[in-house]
Amino acid sequence: MKESNFKRVEKKLIIKMSDGTSIEGKIMSTTGTYSRSRISDIISTDEKFIAVFDAKINKERTKNTLIINKSHILYIVPCDK
Repeated sequence: MKESNFKRVEKKLIIKMSDGTSIEGKIMSTTGTYSRSRISDIISTDEKFIAVFDAKINKERTKNTLIINKSHILYIVPCDK
C-alpha cells in the first residue's frame, strides 16, 4: 500500500459572520502535494459548510464544533504565524 504524504494540520482563525457574530476556532487542513493547505483553498471548495473546532462565539466558549454556512461569512482572519 502506498503511503500518503499528506499531514493534517490545524489552522487558527477568526470568522466574522453577516449578522455581526465573531467566531474564533480552528479548521483542519492538509499539507503535501495537491493539498488544501491555505484557508482560501478550503473556503473556495463547492462545499456549502465548514467545520470549526474549539469554537468560541463572541469570545464565549461553545460546544466543541460548529458547522458554519459559508454563504454567511463576511471575512476570515488567519491567526497562525
